[in-house]
Formats: sequence, C-alpha cells, structure tokens
Amino acid sequence: MKNEQFIYNPKIIWIYLITSYLLLLTGFFTKLQGWEILQDALVGGRILFFLTWLIIMVDIVKTPIFNKTFWVISIFIIPPIASLFYMILRNRLIRLGS
Repeated sequence: MKNEQFIYNPKIIWIYLITSYLLLLTGFFTKLQGWEILQDALVGGRILFFLTWLIIMVDIVKTPIFNKTFWVISIFIIPPIASLFYMILRNRLIRLGS
C-alpha cells in the first residue's frame, strides 16, 4: 500500500480546521451579542474554513478511499461535520480503500 500524503502536513490541516472552528464560534457569539469589535473573526473563520475545505476536498478526490461518493456528497451537504469526521477517519478509509 502506498502511503498517500496531503499536499500539506496533516498537523497543519488540523490546526487550520480547529482555528477556523474557533474563529467561527467567536464570530457567531459576537454577532449574537451585538459586539462589532470581533465580527471580523466570523469572516476570517469562513475564509479559513473554505480553504481547509478545499484542501480536504482535493484529498478526497485524489486518494483511493473507501466509499468515496459518500464522502464527496457529505462534504457538500454538511461541510463542518463531514470535514472533521474525514480527518479523524482518513487513515482507516485509505486502508479500507486499497
């Protein structure tokens, strides 16, 4: 089995994903409270999450994983949850796909 690697280090992808979740939560909280000083966190979180989503989507398409169509559809329908679960299950999916 050939070990498929991300374009970037998976640790960096995890950092991007967690940081985007924290920025999104901070931005939503400040928007609910009506604070204007941290509402840029919402925009930053959306941009960072979109970039992370693109990296994960390219990885799903390029690697031979188990049940690829399910992951492609789920990452379009529920991106925050599907991207998190994909990162958790990535190594297992690659083993099952080969």
